[in-house]
Amino acid sequence: MTTQTVSLITTVVKRLNTGINGIKMPTKLDEWIRRKQLTNKLFSKLIADEMKLDSFSDRTVEQWRAGRVVPREWAQKIIYRITGGEISPNDFIKLPPV
Repeated sequence: MTTQTVSLITTVVKRLNTGINGIKMPTKLDEWIRRKQLTNKLFSKLIADEMKLDSFSDRTVEQWRAGRVVPREWAQKIIYRITGGEISPNDFIKLPPV
């Protein structure tokens, strides 16, 4: 791959992650958590309960909400269950507009 190609790919990926005109678009997970009036800490508690753990990182939830990190497959399944199917694994796939 040429340097020019890598640069173009990097630009496209940044653009997809940034949103329209540089405005960060809220993720569907972020919108759901806001609508339910939950905090990162409360949502992480729901995940911990689902996994039968004492705790789960609210920082990780923050990263997911901001779209900086895509949840792993196991976490996507848990999010699907917690949200009653309103957030599916497909919601974490970033595709360019058609």
